[in-house]
Amino acid sequence: MERVYNDKISKKANESLAKRAHTVRAEKRILLIAGIILVSILILLGSSMNAFASSRTRNELHKYYTSIEVNPGDTLWNISEDYVIDHVMSREDFIDEVCRLNNISEKDILHSGQYLIVAYYSTEEK
Repeated sequence: MERVYNDKISKKANESLAKRAHTVRAEKRILLIAGIILVSILILLGSSMNAFASSRTRNELHKYYTSIEVNPGDTLWNISEDYVIDHVMSREDFIDEVCRLNNISEKDILHSGQYLIVAYYSTEEK
């Protein structure tokens, strides 16, 4: 569709005006796309910085050991429920460590009143 700006000027002048209008529209589209990309990059950077900052403010965990008394019906599996922090150690790894620390096997029967050394994690530095 050819746009006529003024029917009193030459065809060449009208073509020049139409070409300029097309160029201006193209420049506006480019600026709009660049703006959208810039905003997207800023949002991504902002969320990355926020995630980094929140991970830095998370307290560091320190590993400690304690002695616990086995209660009637206790198993290594249910003891692990009280001491395992999922993102630090799996239950299987916890049970393996308890067995190693106490020189027992996973198949050994725990007895009420028995003491076990277990590892635990705390944000407090002791």
